[in-house]
Amino acid sequence: MAAVTPDVEVLSKNVYASLDPFLSNGDRIAVYQYWTKLKEHYLETLQSGLALLDAGISKADALLLFGGLHLLEHVVMNYWKLLGVEKLQLRIKLLLLLQEGPLNDLPVRSALVRILMVFIKKQWPDRWPSMMEEVKSISQQGELQLLTVLNIFSTLYQDVNSTDVQDEKIPKFKKKALSIALKDNVDMIWATLHDVLTSSSSSFLLSAAMETLSCYWLHMPLSSILQSGLPQIIIGHLATQNKAVEALVVLANRKDDINTYRNKRYQVLTLLISADVLTVVSRVVSQTGQTVVQGELLNFLKCCCDLIGCIVTEQLAVLWVCLIYTVKALIQAECLI
Repeated sequence: MAAVTPDVEVLSKNVYASLDPFLSNGDRIAVYQYWTKLKEHYLETLQSGLALLDAGISKADALLLFGGLHLLEHVVMNYWKLLGVEKLQLRIKLLLLLQEGPLNDLPVRSALVRILMVFIKKQWPDRWPSMMEEVKSISQQGELQLLTVLNIFSTLYQDVNSTDVQDEKIPKFKKKALSIALKDNVDMIWATLHDVLTSSSSSFLLSAAMETLSCYWLHMPLSSILQSGLPQIIIGHLATQNKAVEALVVLANRKDDINTYRNKRYQVLTLLISADVLTVVSRVVSQTGQTVVQGELLNFLKCCCDLIGCIVTEQLAVLWVCLIYTVKALIQAECLI
């Protein structure tokens, strides 16, 4: 890495100015021109981002951390091919931030996830085979680390399975490699989610785990989902978490082929019926004692109504498939006679 010594004081001043809502138009234009000129030189931008990152970590300053991550994101998004050994150095720096923090602010966590996702989609699994083990180990360092890793898991799965043409254009061969690598490591992800759902008392961690689970339930093989035992655990959280109801709705709304309906969907139907949603709704409403339903309770009841609708639809679908095969069998029997 070329030796560049950025002026941390000037950088910090411009970060604070960029986020100052009371800055005059003239000063705002000057700050914009400063950042525009800085970003024209990737090595200077990289060193400035790292300097702001170090200053933010030492001072536990979320604004400086966010400013540094913003510059680093610009570098990896626009100058990836120009980076050499800097890629490894930057990746180590980002993992150190993930491990040691501070990660108290959502914008900082979100920016960190976005940059790490660039590294993951470009380097995993061939150039970064130990990625899953590294982030899994870091997730055990604390709640904020675990929350950030769950965000990485869900974002990665959404990007790999995205059909949005406006999304980052991942080459087909790379998307296939990422998909295979995810399937190979799904047991590790299941184990992480299982630990959170069975041992954590943090509502935001439980919510994040269920949201991550919903992403995977949309595309993973149904047999893998049923074998994991996670649907039963989600049902146990039904009365306390909106995300639990949403996760079950995702499971009920899956589009599976006809053979899956014959072999596995009846197990899903049995699980959904065992959730006893109507009893949960009745108990939650009676416990709150509200005469006017609003806020979080209203959202919860809406999700429950969606789930009840899914259960009814699922019952009709299973009955219809059974009817089709019964009629087919009768026709074949009549033809033999």
